[in-house]
Amino acid sequence: MRTHFRLGNVALIFSLVVLITVLSVLQLLHANRIATRGYIIRNIEVEKAQVVNDNQILKMQVARAKSLTAVIKNETSINMAEVIQPTFLMVSTDLARP
Repeated sequence: MRTHFRLGNVALIFSLVVLITVLSVLQLLHANRIATRGYIIRNIEVEKAQVVNDNQILKMQVARAKSLTAVIKNETSINMAEVIQPTFLMVSTDLARP
């Protein structure tokens, strides 16, 4: 018992149009999903660059603070006194002249 199923020309064309439409919609949805992911990735990369930049700034501030702390704690700088009226010596030599 074989049953033959025959489609008319109109039904065949309609089926093809529906199939092409479904495939086009699926392709459009896939492309939209990829574009959305690309947009999200780009935003995350921008945020990452900003965080890296902020981290570098913070590292520079920490290094500056450590260097100031080191100077303040240095024993030589602690024992220094402010000079009220400095005396400058002017030395002239002929060593640098030909």
